[in-house]
Amino acid sequence: MFKLNGTELERARPLFTPLATHYLAVESILAGLSPAAVYVDDTVEPRTAVTRINYRLFLGGQPAATPDLVTLLAETIPAQSRAEGRESFIVHAPPEHEPLFSALFGGKPPIRRQRQYFELDARQFTGTAVLPDGYRLEPVDANLLAQTHLQNMDWLREEMVSERPSLDDFLAQSFGVCAIHEGKIVGWCLSEYNCGPRCEIGIATYEAHQRKGLAAATATTVIHHALSQGIHQIGWHCWADNTPSSALARKLGFQLVAEAPAFPYFFDDMIHFGVQGNLCFMAGDYQQAVDWYEQAAAAGEAPVWIHWNAACANGRLGRETAVIHHLQQAITAGFDDWERLQTSPHFDPIRRTTAWQTFLNGAQIYTDEHG
Repeated sequence: MFKLNGTELERARPLFTPLATHYLAVESILAGLSPAAVYVDDTVEPRTAVTRINYRLFLGGQPAATPDLVTLLAETIPAQSRAEGRESFIVHAPPEHEPLFSALFGGKPPIRRQRQYFELDARQFTGTAVLPDGYRLEPVDANLLAQTHLQNMDWLREEMVSERPSLDDFLAQSFGVCAIHEGKIVGWCLSEYNCGPRCEIGIATYEAHQRKGLAAATATTVIHHALSQGIHQIGWHCWADNTPSSALARKLGFQLVAEAPAFPYFFDDMIHFGVQGNLCFMAGDYQQAVDWYEQAAAAGEAPVWIHWNAACANGRLGRETAVIHHLQQAITAGFDDWERLQTSPHFDPIRRTTAWQTFLNGAQIYTDEHG
């Protein structure tokens, strides 16, 4: 695989055309606005292309599983990502590439989730920002960053460089607004990948301040500011199962343009398998969830959440022996939420058994002695 530079980036554009339509990050990379490596299999007549920016990896062109491409995807890019402090990336690719994913990414079966893309023409937007009492909005600029008394500033700074190489680059190329309450930054909405008349927006609100209209207020303000900067085509990405995010997008007037699978890959096998288990659990496929959790536990020293979730899935299946085994492992790993253990509905199928009552009594004694 060969790395393209400067004007050579245009050679990869035809290979990324389907993705660039709905992922502005790709267009920003090809336009030279977002620094990221672009690799192709041939510099003159490329057939396959790969680029990554932070946690997003884009694969375009013809499907292939050449040794060089496998090395790039299974070894080189994960090593680069780990050096940046990342433990995963999300793969975006045309559907014809999916059958090759296991071969391309070190043999791990892919995690498949649905991703939605919404779009808004800001020229038709008439929303008004409404804030509850006690909150105010401030633009994300140098003056805000200089306010050292504000709490949660690191949270905001981290997001500002999630798609920009530095804070200075964000201030020069992007814009945003944050919600402030009693000296704390409790929410934000930032533009991403500003490119000509297009941008995307990212948005977040601290859980304790959700359901108060802050997300709508910050997004509304950013949309109006985008239009004032000549940007009218605004994109919004979210997971298809993120109902609050998709509902807010629709409330603001965004239209669903596309829905396609995306594929999270975790470099640690244990985490990768555990996340597979979580998705099966949420879908109600408890047996498949158990199978994934068992693989995760076998891949290394599993953290509390894997054993707890394995216990819950087994509880739904009425398997008290497996439940108790995983709960014992969870306790050994540091689980100490006694109230949750007693009240979780996942254990209702075994709650009246003698073995369960015996285990609870022993867990209570253990908790008392080590609490």
